[in-house]
Amino acid sequence: MALLEPSNGILRTNVSWDDLQKAVYEAFGNDAKFGPNKDAKDIGFVNGFLSKICLITPDWQTELKHVPEKFVVKISSQMSYIECHGMLGEKDMEISMQDFSSAQDTKVKQLHNNEVTLYRILEKYNVTNVARPKVYYMREFSEDSPHEGFIIMEYVADRLPLHIYDNLTPSDISQVLRTIASLQVAFLKFSEEDKALFTEDIFGEINSKTVTKEHVKSMVDLMRKIGEGKLDETLNRLGKIIPEIADTNFADHLPDILGWFCTAS
Repeated sequence: MALLEPSNGILRTNVSWDDLQKAVYEAFGNDAKFGPNKDAKDIGFVNGFLSKICLITPDWQTELKHVPEKFVVKISSQMSYIECHGMLGEKDMEISMQDFSSAQDTKVKQLHNNEVTLYRILEKYNVTNVARPKVYYMREFSEDSPHEGFIIMEYVADRLPLHIYDNLTPSDISQVLRTIASLQVAFLKFSEEDKALFTEDIFGEINSKTVTKEHVKSMVDLMRKIGEGKLDETLNRLGKIIPEIADTNFADHLPDILGWFCTAS
């Protein structure tokens, strides 16, 4: 049972309502029981590809006052990736998404476990200046839970989804940059034992297999097919700068590069 295969769980993932109910009991107490009108809504479709973001309306059968009216469950899954690919119909890429997703299954699980580890360590060191939703419960992938990795967190309403095609000003990303800086400062406080809990360079390994000349060319060819000639001029311009956009090594060393520029100036 891989993360890319449709299952009978919530939004076709491997996490069932029974799994979620047990987790909620642990998070909120044994009186926090779901009702018959419980519901899960996909609020992350086309906004991400390595997880399902489920807005849960639990229809609580309880008088507890501390339980949230709604909450989010982030389920580690590649179903969004497969579903987005399916929207393209017969306009397919040369690269098989099934083969591609299957090859990344272990990496997706490692990314989820890294996120779980980070939240636990931030709580351990009482780091409060790194913006993040309140986390109620986390389950990592393990021998006991090989296919069901998920995080229950608070629902932040009126969020503003941003996409790769959105134009942003420096002020628009200032909060993100401050949070990244705070996270890097917090990381300096982590012990060597804490740091060893993270799986390193996951994105580097993923990108080495996905952001290749062949894959990028296949993506551009796919966009040409979808655009039916209407996007050719734009794609021709895009083709000239793709090597810079897809330079993941540059992105990995951007802090060092910016530091060098600051020193040189």
